Amino acid sequence: MFSTDEAVDVTLRCDNCCMNAVVDKFGKKVKISSVGEEQFRTTVKVCTSPTFYRWVFGSSGKIVIEGPVEVRNAYKKMLQKSLESMN
Repeated sequence: MFSTDEAVDVTLRCDNCCMNAVVDKFGKKVKISSVGEEQFRTTVKVCTSPTFYRWVFGSSGKIVIEGPVEVRNAYKKMLQKSLESMN
């Protein structure tokens, strides 16, 4: 899994209903841009870890990791591993 103690820029696409969760996690100074009427995009500094991926998962698909590709792929791998453990 792509996990680091060093912060990396991660771009998230979020449903507008997730604004409070994003502000709570990253602070009031987080910069956002509109993506249509129902979503926004933000790039935040994150130390990627299972804790971060669990936070994204907790949004039930309302927060999507757009990049970097390594972070997106690590999240997908974690999800796949969880699904495989259900069998």
